[in-house]
Amino acid sequence: MTAPRRTLLSVARRAHVPIGYPCRGEGVCGRCAVRVLHGADRLAPMAASERDILARQGAAPDERLACMAEVVQPGPIEIAVGGGVYRLPWRGPPRGFSR
Repeated sequence: MTAPRRTLLSVARRAHVPIGYPCRGEGVCGRCAVRVLHGADRLAPMAASERDILARQGAAPDERLACMAEVVQPGPIEIAVGGGVYRLPWRGPPRGFSR
């Protein structure tokens, strides 16, 4: 069984972090941009589509789209969004799942 794709948005939502995503996580609006303060190494490399959206917005180098940034390694990730800083704990997929 393969683990479901785990995005920064899904992890943040489970932690009740207030991230706007009017496009429902489809990766088209760019409104879920967050600054990754710690744990960027736990995210998959940025895809070209995410890079393009962030470039059009003039985003800082430490910004990622929460709906497109895939969490690939367990461990805490600290993000800044909406004037707040949040620490997202993620322990990895449930037992029995593999990538």
